[in-house]
Amino acid sequence: MILSIPFDIKNIDNKIQLAVGWNTVPGQKMVRENHAEHVKDSAGNQQINKVADKPYLITSANNYFLIEGKVRIKYTWAEGDEFDLTHLNEFEDIINEIAAAPDSLTRTETSIAGDYTCTEMLGDWSVSAPRIEPNCLKSSVEILTAQTVIVCPMQHQAGWTFEKIDIPVGGTITSTKVGTEEYIFFGQSCRVGDTVINKHDTKKQTSENLDITNNSDRFCRLLRIYK
Repeated sequence: MILSIPFDIKNIDNKIQLAVGWNTVPGQKMVRENHAEHVKDSAGNQQINKVADKPYLITSANNYFLIEGKVRIKYTWAEGDEFDLTHLNEFEDIINEIAAAPDSLTRTETSIAGDYTCTEMLGDWSVSAPRIEPNCLKSSVEILTAQTVIVCPMQHQAGWTFEKIDIPVGGTITSTKVGTEEYIFFGQSCRVGDTVINKHDTKKQTSENLDITNNSDRFCRLLRIYK
């Protein structure tokens, strides 16, 4: 594993760990170098599953949420991997269906890399694109612009759901509680009633409905974590 992105680690009630990379510079990376380095739970079990009837794709507990800036996500396969060049078109279709299309996409005989800029997205809560990945040897996330902010949630035990939504400047959304346990990460400063929530804070939602207003000078990406 190669890790040069500076992360602040936030432990949430000993249930969730949020790694927040924010004081970043171009070229910093997070690299999984082999199959054994897939994300694991607290017991050491890999948190990946092959997609039914498609062993060349996996669902993973990886959740990389881009909050600000620009990154490059790259997957590299080798001889013996279940994912190969013949599966590229299908994988691209899946990514484009659940996330914004990349700014650019670079293919080689053994890799695919997409550049993504954090832009405001309209709509309801949605999952992060990297949950479905090629079943391949290596993967990496590279910082492309200074002060890029990326959040990597990690669960001690499987079963948590991670989603995102954007609030425009001055806008308000109502967060309806959907889980027995639920937390919200704030990508920018927000207001809940008369209470100001600081940028990059995480709060537990206990009420059924919560009106959240973005009082910062740029759109705010919220992350919802629940089970």
